[in-house]
Amino acid sequence: MLWVLAILAPAAVLAAGTVPMLAVPGVFLAVVATIAWAVLRGVRAWAFAIVPGAAIVATRMPAEMGAYAAALLAGPCVAWALSRGRSPRTALAIGAAPFAMWTIVVAASGVNPIEAGSPAAFDRIIEEAGEAGRLSAQQVGDWQASSRAARQVLVRTWVATEVVSFWITLVLAYALVARMFPGLRGFGRLSALRVPDAVAWALIAGLVLVLLGRTTGPDLAQTMGWNLVFGAGFAFFLCGLGIERAWMERAGFRKFAQAAVFVGGVLFFFPLFLVTTSGLGLFDTWFDFRRLRAGEPGQRPFSPFPRSSNDDRSER
Repeated sequence: MLWVLAILAPAAVLAAGTVPMLAVPGVFLAVVATIAWAVLRGVRAWAFAIVPGAAIVATRMPAEMGAYAAALLAGPCVAWALSRGRSPRTALAIGAAPFAMWTIVVAASGVNPIEAGSPAAFDRIIEEAGEAGRLSAQQVGDWQASSRAARQVLVRTWVATEVVSFWITLVLAYALVARMFPGLRGFGRLSALRVPDAVAWALIAGLVLVLLGRTTGPDLAQTMGWNLVFGAGFAFFLCGLGIERAWMERAGFRKFAQAAVFVGGVLFFFPLFLVTTSGLGLFDTWFDFRRLRAGEPGQRPFSPFPRSSNDDRSER
């Protein structure tokens, strides 16, 4: 199975040059293969199995090699972190580092994530809908304004969006490898998920950079700030989901009911659900809603509250 993965991954990436719809499966197979080989067989075996395929990709599709190589390096990074006793969650965050650095380099080179003709094409479609009577003049203006705002957000948060997407790919790939090859350490329960205190500092730094960029600072400061805000916000959203699940488990909700609450929140109350869940994750840094940090040394940043009591620890 490992050798099948090592062969299929570069084959799918090469085939994507002819069939673009194979690009996403190819990247996913590459991430699965690199994690499986590096974690299960070690870095030397990983190099023996993965590097030849990467060399073929570099020869046939040199323009794609940078991102492909960054994705392949995730495997050794995850294996290194796991071998030093890090949790799978931490290991996967470390595994995303090579791809994050590559994305930053690409963004610094001036690459625009939005194709040059796509904004004009979208505006033309909206104008044609207005001329045909399907949209009013006000609706045409609203759609075009929303489109411009969305493009600005995408450009500002492109790096963070790419890194978060790759991290999600790593999580799915690791889960698949753990299912295919039993014995790997699991992620643990979502209800026990927590984020490091440093994420709060990243959010604060991002907000400061956004403020500076909007007043006297350079435009780069605002872009860096929005990327930090987006990345930290995503981490706090996941933490908030863990808090909500912990509360539902304590209330006796079954898994189907928990899934129904999450799906309903996304479908019917998405903006409010997003803000509320992210806010729970953020304030957990100081309030420790689930008492997961009972007995840990030190204080949380700016926390006016003492450590959890012995009653909290006995409850756990």
